[in-house]
Amino acid sequence: MLEQKRYYIGGITSAVCYVAGCDDVLPSEILQMSFIKCGEGACTKTEPIAMKAYDRGLEVYTPGQSYSQFKDEVHESMAKDGTVTIVDRTFTADRDTARVFWRGNGGWVDAAPRRATDREILRVTQRALEGF
Repeated sequence: MLEQKRYYIGGITSAVCYVAGCDDVLPSEILQMSFIKCGEGACTKTEPIAMKAYDRGLEVYTPGQSYSQFKDEVHESMAKDGTVTIVDRTFTADRDTARVFWRGNGGWVDAAPRRATDREILRVTQRALEGF
């Protein structure tokens, strides 16, 4: 089932997609993986485990382009400051659980929602307008 589709309005985003598993091939990286509870009261639901990740290559998205992602896809997105996207997301039955990945040996930091500060809103808006 489709989880989300992203439409790029302004700016540039690069993304690396990964495949997990495949013990017969040397992995690109070892990532830590855990399940988290999203939203209010965000926290990890499982202990982190090491996962072999295989880089499928870099993709670049610019204004006018779009791409779709499924819930089980592992990716890392790196948006240029000021990038504007519209995300159309279809939630699955368990919308409050997410699988997260990170580098290194520490734990997951946080995914708790919070209100943006006035300064953050101003900075993001200025960067987005600079791209037009």
